[in-house]
Amino acid sequence: MSKDYTKLSAYIDGELTPEEVIEIQSLLGSDSDFANELKFLEAADLAANSDFDEMLNEPISPNLIAQIQATELGPSVPVAANSNFKWRSMAAAALFMLVGGVGGYVINEQTAPDVQIAASKNWLEYVAGYHGIYAGQKRHLVEVAASESEHIKNWLSKTTNVGFSIPDLSQHGLEFRGARLLAVKSQPVAQLMFTDKNGAVVAICFKQGANGAMGSEVFEENQIDDFDIISWNERSANFLVIGDAEQNQLKDIADTVRLSI
Repeated sequence: MSKDYTKLSAYIDGELTPEEVIEIQSLLGSDSDFANELKFLEAADLAANSDFDEMLNEPISPNLIAQIQATELGPSVPVAANSNFKWRSMAAAALFMLVGGVGGYVINEQTAPDVQIAASKNWLEYVAGYHGIYAGQKRHLVEVAASESEHIKNWLSKTTNVGFSIPDLSQHGLEFRGARLLAVKSQPVAQLMFTDKNGAVVAICFKQGANGAMGSEVFEENQIDDFDIISWNERSANFLVIGDAEQNQLKDIADTVRLSI
């Protein structure tokens, strides 16, 4: 299996196909150099995101807005006629994204510099994508088996900076099978995997909350793809329980998890 370092960035951003994710994770588990390269990219991505967030908090220069207002759009240019067209288009798109849709500002001739940045894909969607991949795995359902529960607690507590206990969900007909470590926008996410007697998978996922914020402790219910998700925030962390849409006791499971994790 060849190492494709260019896929690591796409892996971090959740842009790979399920087959590519499995291939990358297989390499990460067997090749320390490849795993170290991922850690380096994740650290660089985290630093870049932090710098970009700070930049977004700065006011937009009136001169920049004036230049955009004064710019006249020329006729469209066929791509083949100008090899630099693609790169100029990309740069223009980046500029307009930076000023948060300032095109609307220009059209409406507004004077207030307030800018709204579109919300990015949230962590629930990333987790649903992962769950769709791993819930179908039999032999490779987890990275670390349930027989190593103490190791799982030490490993994931240290990695996510979230203390936890592994809940006993036997009253719901669920058996603990083990755990995985996921990555969502360079942030570690723990995933505890449970199965029922029919092999249906229910997972608990958690991560440290943004900037240590407490957030809402009220259950929030979502359906993404074919999965139901119940999420909540407490102890400066974000938690969720995810299972198949026909899992009719997910709310009861979430209640048990919340009291025991």
